Amino acid sequence: MMRKKEEAQDWFRKALEIDSKHSMSLNILGTIELENGNLDKAEKHFKKALEYNPVLQLSMHNLAMVYLQKGELVEAEKQLEKALKINDNFVLGWKNLAYVRRELDNKKGAKKAEKSKGNYVIFRALKLITALMIFLLFLRMYKFHLYVCY
Repeated sequence: MMRKKEEAQDWFRKALEIDSKHSMSLNILGTIELENGNLDKAEKHFKKALEYNPVLQLSMHNLAMVYLQKGELVEAEKQLEKALKINDNFVLGWKNLAYVRRELDNKKGAKKAEKSKGNYVIFRALKLITALMIFLLFLRMYKFHLYVCY
């Protein structure tokens, strides 16, 4: 797996040689550095990606994850809030914002993030899937009951 990451890094570095302002390449390099635990390098890549594309929600979120791992919770919260202003259906952003707010002992803010639009949609979908699974299980048991009894 490590070899593939190194190979990917090489390709994205080459992409940046062609277009040094390619924000997604910078974001991906930052993500690889984040996964490898190189927080300073990851932060540098995410900030540079945002410099070239200030509305790249994924880089905002990833930068927040760097801050979170560094223990800079207030900065993490700010980045997540900025990311969610761009697209409030970003469920992972809401989930992580709720976590950061709980860590900051902001229970009211955490609860608000947990009840966000995106999380509500997922919650409703999970309830529907659960109800459907129970219904299908019931039908299967009913069919088995008919088969055994008749």
